Amino acid sequence: MKRKVFLFLTILALCAAGFAAADTLPAYAYTGNDPVEAAVAAFTADLGSMYMTGENSVTVPAPVILKTEKTGDGQMKVYGNFWVFNYVQKEDVLECISGGEAPGVLTLVRDGEKWVPASFEGVGDGEEYKTDILLICGDDKELADGYFAASDSSGELFRKARFTYLREYVTANGLKVTAIQDPGWDPEDIFGEAEDVLSLLKGQSLNFYSGAGGWETSLTFGENGAFEGKFHDGEMGETGEGYPDGTVYTCLFHGRLSAAEQLTETSWLLKVEENAVNEGQEAELIGDGIRFVTGEPYGLCKATEVVLYLPGTPVKDLPEGFLFWAHLDEIDPEAKTLPYYAIWNEAEEAGFVGSPVE
Repeated sequence: MKRKVFLFLTILALCAAGFAAADTLPAYAYTGNDPVEAAVAAFTADLGSMYMTGENSVTVPAPVILKTEKTGDGQMKVYGNFWVFNYVQKEDVLECISGGEAPGVLTLVRDGEKWVPASFEGVGDGEEYKTDILLICGDDKELADGYFAASDSSGELFRKARFTYLREYVTANGLKVTAIQDPGWDPEDIFGEAEDVLSLLKGQSLNFYSGAGGWETSLTFGENGAFEGKFHDGEMGETGEGYPDGTVYTCLFHGRLSAAEQLTETSWLLKVEENAVNEGQEAELIGDGIRFVTGEPYGLCKATEVVLYLPGTPVKDLPEGFLFWAHLDEIDPEAKTLPYYAIWNEAEEAGFVGSPVE
């Protein structure tokens, strides 16, 4: 049975009693780095005013983006179902009080470095719903199937979008929230497996290195995706007055990853929530004939998101760029699956690998 949670959710009586006791919630704000997603999130959040809200409620978007297409006139068309929900907080639960879907095509235009909404072509209700979707999609059957799948509030596309945006909102605002609850349904854990996968990283040390040079970047993980990092690169040929024995580039840094979504059975997309160089490091100093220079966290300088591969990930499914740094030839040239935890930063072509797990 489809689990329909849109429109007003028919809980007026419950809301009237609940608003007074609800905790005041901070407004939603997009925290990512994708300018298109930022515009989509802002547009979708604005749709929340169409539905019943409360004094202490918050609107959190849950857009399912199916396809983006840049047009010849420099506009951006975003095809998707722009779900949105309003919540109030009761203890550690966000209770949904209203919300709905808005399938259609959102057109964005440039405003400096940003994309901003220009127009929206939504689909009709009833018999027009299917007809309008087919008109939007034309001969693109895969896109049409995506629209129909995204309208199912018990389906994977919808649930992935909803829980991803909720996790980001709760994490960004430091809320003591662990679950959401729709009317007539039991509370659902919004972190669940996401927390579990981060706990697997605790105590793991992952390293990005060539094996031939004298450089390495290491990440050591603690609780809830937090990590301490260290970069070291010895350049013995870089000499000068006072440092005849060469130059060493170093960097101590720290940060935190959060689980955004599960990609496959053995891989997760993680967001880089924090990544900062530790304070108190000298920019440059000379001692014992060596020049020491504080550099950057090589391999993790520009990352906004990374992919975590769990032990058991099929080698055939791994990106070719990652395999360059996998060191499988040294560990097990015949390996069919990964023997360790690994992180792939596609933005910088950097692969961090751990020790084989028994």
